[in-house]
Amino acid sequence: MRGQISDRRKMVTERRELILKEFESHTLIKKHIEIQNRRYDAIVKRLHCQLMKAQSGHRQLSDDIYHMEREIQDLKRHLELP
Repeated sequence: MRGQISDRRKMVTERRELILKEFESHTLIKKHIEIQNRRYDAIVKRLHCQLMKAQSGHRQLSDDIYHMEREIQDLKRHLELP
């Protein structure tokens, strides 16, 4: 009887240790996931800023091209006048 109780206590202790180790590994994995999520959020933020800057530059160039084309048309009209 005492042998069974001793064996059961030993088994409970071993399982408790395994559960604690698993809990620690889960905690570590969660920390790694949080770090990766922060890194990916930072990357997405940088890419978003780069995209906004590129789109702004594109809009500016498009406006410049439009104004230059209008100037060309005005200059051509002035050249055609006698």
